[in-house]
Amino acid sequence: MTGVYLYKNLKALRKSKGWTQDEMLSVSGITRSTWSNYETGQTQPDIETIARISGIFGVSIDDLILKDLSNVLEDPKNRKKFTEVEGPENVLNDPENIQTWTILTHLRRIEQKLDELRDMNNNSAKDNS
Repeated sequence: MTGVYLYKNLKALRKSKGWTQDEMLSVSGITRSTWSNYETGQTQPDIETIARISGIFGVSIDDLILKDLSNVLEDPKNRKKFTEVEGPENVLNDPENIQTWTILTHLRRIEQKLDELRDMNNNSAKDNS
């Protein structure tokens, strides 16, 4: 079981930045539908994705998973700390970042396609048994 607060914190942190779920693709390479599933608790990110998300928002993995950050974000003193992280408009101003994000986005899409193919293969193998 991933932490009790993970899905709640993902939504609170995203909203604290004023980002939409669609903007999470340019920030993290995570599609809107996948991000939505994370926020609702329908699916849970793997540990690498959790680490990437914690880096984006400048919070520890432990805090992301184990603490209710929505209450922390309501305090104006704490909110500033979480909103100082660069948004997609700043991250993508550097040409090197653009290239890196483009490559990472393509790699993540390839990874998603591979996962889909594995699932199809597994389902096919089960049907043939």
